[in-house]
Amino acid sequence: MNFGFHEAAHATAFGKFLLAGMSSEQRDQYLDVHGLGRLTPTTKTARADLLAELVEVGNSGVAWENEEFVTGQTCAAVGVRNGAGMIVSSVAIRAPSGELTPRRRSEVERHLRDAAAAAARAKLAAATPATVFALDADGDLVRLPAVGDTATTVAADVTAYAVDATATSYAVTPAGLVRVSGTGATTSVLTSATAAASSAVALDAAGTVYISSGTRVFKVLAGTTKAIAVATLPVAPVGFGVAPNGTVRVLENVAGAHQVVAYTTSGRTATRAIADSAYSTPVSGTFDAKGNLYYASISTGGSVSVSCARVAKGGTAPVSLGGGYVVGGVGLSGDFSLLQAAGWCTSYGLGSGTCTPDLAVAAVQSTDLAGTTTSIPVDSLALATDDERFPAATTSVTTDTAGALYVGQTTGLVRYDAAGGAPTRLADGAFTEVQLTK
Repeated sequence: MNFGFHEAAHATAFGKFLLAGMSSEQRDQYLDVHGLGRLTPTTKTARADLLAELVEVGNSGVAWENEEFVTGQTCAAVGVRNGAGMIVSSVAIRAPSGELTPRRRSEVERHLRDAAAAAARAKLAAATPATVFALDADGDLVRLPAVGDTATTVAADVTAYAVDATATSYAVTPAGLVRVSGTGATTSVLTSATAAASSAVALDAAGTVYISSGTRVFKVLAGTTKAIAVATLPVAPVGFGVAPNGTVRVLENVAGAHQVVAYTTSGRTATRAIADSAYSTPVSGTFDAKGNLYYASISTGGSVSVSCARVAKGGTAPVSLGGGYVVGGVGLSGDFSLLQAAGWCTSYGLGSGTCTPDLAVAAVQSTDLAGTTTSIPVDSLALATDDERFPAATTSVTTDTAGALYVGQTTGLVRYDAAGGAPTRLADGAFTEVQLTK
């Protein structure tokens, strides 16, 4: 064929995956340059039709090409994600169009999803050890390149940070937002009161930096020290995240109503009310790379308990992941790790129930991008301390691409291999907000 892939992304299954994962600006730029050339009578040449299909590709995770590249041939593809949740390859099948009945299409999708999951697991098994970042007892951001290495201070007095795949960190300090490269070079990114007051930092797939500051979200313009407001919220968000394509997602609690809101370049869109109990109040939330929401909430209907739930992308119904929530975090593969105590509750003054914590470890579980939950075996994981003011010794959990669990505690930073067993101590001291990068 004389017509190359770069000119035909709109007419191929994998090409549609790539387009669906781009930001709207990146996608418009690509289409402006390459256009929508007609290869067969069924090739989509109207941009509005293609964009509508790309939304469905993003929601379903399956891309179909129906005689759009070669007449008489149909292709289906499912993306294979890397540890950061980005589509890096795909598994696909091409067959004569007449052989793909609706039933066969359903079977093809199922087999492609299984094959993509197996390919992703193979990539994870071959992954290199993670570089570990965390906040220490002094609030400084530290970096541990490998097991046994001494922690190196990256930035001082950090309140929020994010790291990219090159081990470059973006940290909120009293002076503003700073960038520290993997080699240790520090540059000022944004030296404004807005940056210094930021409560969260996130990155999209292109490495663009977003910061949540009060009721506004800012985007740092690439290669500059300027930021533009991309979202103005009615209240400070309970949860904050940025999709690979740059869509800002927040969990809002407005007058007792819980809702997920997406902000794009077009403004506030796709508001979804969460069908939760009137006695449940979200206190923290996070999004994985696909847009699934995980949030912890305090229930005041009787005893005051803390639980965790998952809301699938595009959905409104929470699926309970159990009570006894202590801490949770999204790992390099997009999995959400959850640490549960036998009876974790709080006496924050909400409601009139009693609170008697039982800090025995009930479970550590991991939920993947598709919503499948598995247990992570651990040994000698302590939750309790002798200090009654800080009963939970574990402050942060996350996983690397091989499924190993990293646990930040008030007594040290440890790692549990995916196969379980005794932990490996990475560093002594108190560590919170653990994040990983390859």
